[in-house]
Amino acid sequence: MMSTGILQLPGSEKQTFSNQHGEEIDFSWLPIGSVCLSIIGILTGALWVVAPVKKETNWFVGKITFLPIFFFRMLAWEIILIILDSFSLFIFLGFALLNWIVLLFVQDQFILEPINHALLSLIFPVFKLPSTKVEDTNSFKILFWMILTGNLFFLIVHGCLVLVYHYDIYNPWCKGDTDKLLISEEMFQNIHWTLISLCAAATFPTLVSYSIKLMR
Repeated sequence: MMSTGILQLPGSEKQTFSNQHGEEIDFSWLPIGSVCLSIIGILTGALWVVAPVKKETNWFVGKITFLPIFFFRMLAWEIILIILDSFSLFIFLGFALLNWIVLLFVQDQFILEPINHALLSLIFPVFKLPSTKVEDTNSFKILFWMILTGNLFFLIVHGCLVLVYHYDIYNPWCKGDTDKLLISEEMFQNIHWTLISLCAAATFPTLVSYSIKLMR
């Protein structure tokens, strides 16, 4: 969004500190460093959620499996929260219910408590808590179904948003106070293929890995 001019690019405004000798230090690019460090911290801390994929394949596949999941779900939630505003609560409840149903049907024995893990998986698909012991077969099965159903859920929600916008049933840009919307109407009209591509990239690596595991 920064690149589209909605938010100011870090470093675009000069911020310097100078002393009495005329020496200057430019602090304009400090926000970029801070943002990059924050993103690295989030990614590093959340990489364990794709541990079953990494165990079944290798370190590299595990990493490239996680990244599209991260970007797809962040973008999907951002669109939902900005466009639906307070109505996004219904999406949270629907997604929590979906996670709960998946956990009920996927587990042969109730190792994971469905309600807690359904809520914990609102952002990333959590196949277990770090302190919980789950067999590799069950952990991969839980992760696969939570990724598959969750990604399809976000894609369907986005499709519904496109339909209600296209048929002018709900259009947040028709309201008077549209300056608060961080996503412009033009951006929303052109973001669909990006979201679909990210969804495919977030789903197929796990789908292929899980299919290969079943065939062994």
